[in-house]
Amino acid sequence: MLKFFTERGKIAPPFHQMKTPLMSTAIDKKFKILAVNEITGSVHTEETALLLCAKDKAAPAALDAYLAKCIELGAGEDQINSVKALIQRVKDYQEKHNTKVADVTAEEAKVLLS
Repeated sequence: MLKFFTERGKIAPPFHQMKTPLMSTAIDKKFKILAVNEITGSVHTEETALLLCAKDKAAPAALDAYLAKCIELGAGEDQINSVKALIQRVKDYQEKHNTKVADVTAEEAKVLLS
């Protein structure tokens, strides 16, 4: 069985068993996140990451702004090229799939704005 470790070094429970008792510490309150870097093994959750959906029409512009900031801050060439490749993958995805303007339900807004 594959085990994931939190940033604090604790073994994370299976994703379907994860609760969000500390929702106030979440950066992304809309999505439950368990992202694992397959190369380094680092794990990120909604406490340390945010999720931007590829179907969101605003995603390419958000990534363009992120790229510009990475360049301004002096990020390395590998980072810059990786973000450029990500932007292209999102654009390719959007050409082939339905996209939409992001939206939040009233129920979600109560949590997201708290």
